[in-house]
Amino acid sequence: MNLEKYKIGMRTIKTGLAVSLGMYIADLLGLYSPLFVGLGAISTMQSSVSESFQSGKNRMLATITGAIVALIMNYLFPINYFFMGLGIIIVIHILNLLNWKKAISLAAMVFIAVYMNRNTEIITYAFNRVLDTSVGIIVGVLVNYSISAPHSDSHLDLIFSSMKDDAKDILYDIITGRNKIDVSKFKSQLDKLESTYELAKDEERYSIISKKKFDDNLEKLKTMQVVFTDLSALKALNCKCCLNENNKSKLEKLFNMTLFIKCDDEIAKEDVIYNYHISSLLNNLLDMN
Repeated sequence: MNLEKYKIGMRTIKTGLAVSLGMYIADLLGLYSPLFVGLGAISTMQSSVSESFQSGKNRMLATITGAIVALIMNYLFPINYFFMGLGIIIVIHILNLLNWKKAISLAAMVFIAVYMNRNTEIITYAFNRVLDTSVGIIVGVLVNYSISAPHSDSHLDLIFSSMKDDAKDILYDIITGRNKIDVSKFKSQLDKLESTYELAKDEERYSIISKKKFDDNLEKLKTMQVVFTDLSALKALNCKCCLNENNKSKLEKLFNMTLFIKCDDEIAKEDVIYNYHISSLLNNLLDMN
């Protein structure tokens, strides 16, 4: 029985903690509506630190936008369901233009709460809703950053290590000709590596304790892009080409084995191309060890 799927993820645990902590702070501060504190905390729990900071910023600005639109609609038009719907359309359109699409739900909730308010002076009420939501957003971001932070930098290392092993396996298949060459999995991993690198690069801007150096990460990405190019070229050649002595020696070192390969004296054009990409692959793979 696979129990892994029943495991509670860290992001789930941190979301619950952020809501509880946010509600507790709301109670201490005597905030009017802890519900919006909880909504703010939930909405900012993202899969990476940089996403959480960016999400928190966007949601705070979107919340303010929702409250301002509600104030304007409240003063300019009668309070009814038609104009409430019109206001929602305006809020959604503004956030789409600003590319804050993930904050639309939260901003719409704030708009409805402020627009339909009957019990409190509307400016005071709008300020309180923005304050409540902002407290929740700040708590959510801080919890995500402080507890088992999902740093993309370490995730990138894991992907890189996996790709290194896969590249060696594909190279072995190319040399021995035992299996059909498939680089589709490697390409998927390369796509992940590229997107993870972008997240890691963003995280540098939000690092509070120390600034990380991402030169090594960029070098890893460039190396794997070259490795994929070499693997794809060798797959396209699809030939039993002759290894030169230099590449044979490096292969034996990489795989810790002895190769018994005999070649004709005549070197074909395909052999030259083959050995060029084999040499490039071997140089990169040996440098990674």
